[in-house]
Amino acid sequence: MEFRRSTSLPKASEMPTEAIRLTRWWRGWQRGQVARFPLATAAELKKKGWAQPYRPTPEEARDDAIRLQIQEEGLAQDRAMRNASIASQAASASTSRATARR
Repeated sequence: MEFRRSTSLPKASEMPTEAIRLTRWWRGWQRGQVARFPLATAAELKKKGWAQPYRPTPEEARDDAIRLQIQEEGLAQDRAMRNASIASQAASASTSRATARR
């Protein structure tokens, strides 16, 4: 049996992050790029003046809204197809049972 060692550090998925826009090139990240960093890293970059809090530009906000709408429409179509498929399977199953009883 293997036991996981307990640690005081949270997993990467549990660490709080902050979205920032970089104002200069930093470790492979380009100037103007928006990224999520752990709070400590984001605070350090902002203190140095290498990043600023992320506020979407009007164009980015519009693109995000369009992307979200497309995603929601795709999910609605998916749900409709799945419900139709389930209904047709249920209908064919009920007719096959009725035929088997005869």
